Amino acid sequence: MDIAAMSILMANQNVRINAQTAVLTHAKQHAQQQGNQIVEMLQQSAPKVEHPSLGKTVDFYG
Repeated sequence: MDIAAMSILMANQNVRINAQTAVLTHAKQHAQQQGNQIVEMLQQSAPKVEHPSLGKTVDFYG
């Protein structure tokens, strides 16, 4: 294989790697954004309500 053909193959491989990296980076950012939205949604959907009898009485057994 001559130098020109090898150069073309290496350049094509480099382009493929760069494209794959860009796609994976975009997918990672999208997943992080969705995760943050899910956490925010869960925090908003479950209001913190105190249990009506929790901590009001102490049981002594003896």
